[in-house]
Amino acid sequence: MWDNNLELKFIEFFQAEPILWDTKHRNYKNKNLNHDAWGRIAQLMDLPIPDLKKKKESLFASYRKYRKMVKDSYQSGAGENELYKPVWFAYEALDGFLSDGLTPKITINTQSRDEQPGTSTIISEEEIMNKPGETKNEITTPRTGRSRSLQCEVKEAGRHVKEALSLFQESVKRRESQEPPDDCEIYGMELAKKLRAFSEEERLEIMYEFDGIILNRRRTKQPNRFTNTVFNPSSEYTRSSSAISSPSPGIACYSEPLQHKIASIQMSV
Repeated sequence: MWDNNLELKFIEFFQAEPILWDTKHRNYKNKNLNHDAWGRIAQLMDLPIPDLKKKKESLFASYRKYRKMVKDSYQSGAGENELYKPVWFAYEALDGFLSDGLTPKITINTQSRDEQPGTSTIISEEEIMNKPGETKNEITTPRTGRSRSLQCEVKEAGRHVKEALSLFQESVKRRESQEPPDDCEIYGMELAKKLRAFSEEERLEIMYEFDGIILNRRRTKQPNRFTNTVFNPSSEYTRSSSAISSPSPGIACYSEPLQHKIASIQMSV
């Protein structure tokens, strides 16, 4: 799967994340930010983070080995033409940004029966990388901050799910407890849909006419109470066909028959 071109591409992406290799970077020891940087490289490479970390360790081990050989040739006093020049394809790519970024020494405090307490042993980084099986002990620490954040997100999502389920159950219960709509309710809903198609003024006129139909229907069922009364929906007021106009103040309410008046006039003459 890995070839020289893919490894050089990985080195390029790795160099773009100094938080992973620059020991002087302020966030070099921030595990969460380191994990995010690895995630960006994994997305660019379309490879899982564990595979990328293994490749990084392999490349670093080879680089340190060749780097040590170069230093040894300088310290030997050899001439310029005799200095060791690595032919490894990835050496220059890594040396361009790792030559000053790696920690040269690691101090480990050890105690044994033959040593005094607190004795300090200095181990060069090159020796550690040349013997990874003997001296390399990695301690994996959990990303507590990230795990806590994930736990909070899971709890929050669970709470939302419970609330939604509770609302759904309450809605189902309300529907089950309600009686099914009768014909009148169904007709009322259908009539409401039709009324919404008209303007507000037209709706008021239609509702007024509809109220008149209902009122006339009620009056036809109760003839003793409402007699000779006609409801005109197009008029603002209801008028009765049998209503009697009030007399004017100058006219008597009752008058004698006309024949009696004529007879009385003739007798007086």
